[in-house]
Amino acid sequence: MADLVAANKSAEFVLRTGDYIVLSGSGVARVNLLGRDREAKLTSVAQSIGPFTGDARVLLAAANTQITYTVAPASPGITVVSSDAPTDSDGRPDGTIYIQTA
Repeated sequence: MADLVAANKSAEFVLRTGDYIVLSGSGVARVNLLGRDREAKLTSVAQSIGPFTGDARVLLAAANTQITYTVAPASPGITVVSSDAPTDSDGRPDGTIYIQTA
């Protein structure tokens, strides 16, 4: 579910390992992550930031216009076993591992 940050307001939240944020709206969003400021110029296309490799506190500020954000968890990888896996010359599986993400 998307959350709204009104113009000239801010929101503070924690991202967990593997999370990312999706920003949408138009205008400028200021993101303070791990003590570093970053500006995201938003257009009609949603922008994602992440995934993050560790927990992080985020301060998100909307400048002159409202923006929406969604905190999305990373998709877990899915291991797929297939009878069509490549084989070595002796007919045994060659050890290829397939990772599929949702």
